[in-house]
Amino acid sequence: MAEVSTPVDKLKTGMVVSDTVYGPSGRKLIESGIAVTDEMIAMLKNYEVTQVMIFVAEQYKKIELPKAFPQVSSTNAAERFVEENGVRCLKIDSSAAKETHTVTIDRTKKIFAAVKAESFSPDALKQTVNDLVAGVMGNPQAFSNLSILKMKDEYTYAHSVDVAVLAALLGTALGMDKASITILSTAGLLHDVGKLLVPDTILNKPGKYTDPEMAQMKKHSFLGYKILKRENIDERIANCVLEHHEWVNGKGYPFGKTGIHLDDFSRIIAVCDVYNALTTQRTYRDPMAPYAAVKAVITEAGTHLDHEFTKAFQRVVGVYPNGTVVTLSDGTTCRVIDQNPNVPLRPVLALCAAGGGAKDGNIIINLSEQKELFIKDVV
Repeated sequence: MAEVSTPVDKLKTGMVVSDTVYGPSGRKLIESGIAVTDEMIAMLKNYEVTQVMIFVAEQYKKIELPKAFPQVSSTNAAERFVEENGVRCLKIDSSAAKETHTVTIDRTKKIFAAVKAESFSPDALKQTVNDLVAGVMGNPQAFSNLSILKMKDEYTYAHSVDVAVLAALLGTALGMDKASITILSTAGLLHDVGKLLVPDTILNKPGKYTDPEMAQMKKHSFLGYKILKRENIDERIANCVLEHHEWVNGKGYPFGKTGIHLDDFSRIIAVCDVYNALTTQRTYRDPMAPYAAVKAVITEAGTHLDHEFTKAFQRVVGVYPNGTVVTLSDGTTCRVIDQNPNVPLRPVLALCAAGGGAKDGNIIINLSEQKELFIKDVV
């Protein structure tokens, strides 16, 4: 969103005020983030206010969705493993990826604290996102799995990092260049930064919100936008923060925009945010299993979430997300370690060790090639 100074005579009903409007005596007339009405326009003229700052939508290049996603190669076990510190392990179990994920959560805590203290360092943010994006692009299998392994006491920061991870995964699959993926991932990391200005009593409330509490909570996207504008963060990132709770059918907030008026990046962040939130333990509900969360996200396509990006997300994350333990039609137990985006019901599996333990053997099963087998159940 751009902010433009507009003559009161040019205001139209529905335009959204980006800065609080004050009268000549200093009296507050219209709060920032409010859509003006005919009555408000008349009031401004009565108070002889001549100019008002309003939001004007930026026009960004649309993302062209690929006709087909890159297919994973073969059943070759060697392609699924990596050697770290002399130890051979599945890519999905990479200790380097886990370390990057953990470090990013810690850095995000510090970034948010600096934002709250108004001592924000853009270099720290840039380094954090660059390291995360490099990790995701280097080992998408591990980061896809890590994004659903939750830390109960780190919801705000872990959720922010995981949305950034999912956004980078989807951006990579959509064929974006690294600069665009970095912008998208940064938006994911900062999408909930406005919650820093929401009281903890509301954020951590175990029960249902009252109407006033919900109204306060809904301010976080607009507050986040204002924070990022204050810190001179890239306009497209700030715009994603502003729009990530908008619905494509116009029933979201803060402005009730419809899909055609929403930036593609905002719609991608919305999908990643909803999925990750569903798989996370909250004070007021239990988490969904990842495969159930994928189904729940799909049901929101076309109403809450963008249909095309939701479909693309499913192809990237899979019907059975990485880390899911499944039983095959022949009775064997396997763990999902990679996806076949063009055949999401037939991922790549690693045969679990005897007894279904955490350690997998070297037997890799690519269900896109093993047509006689199919997933019978989720363990």
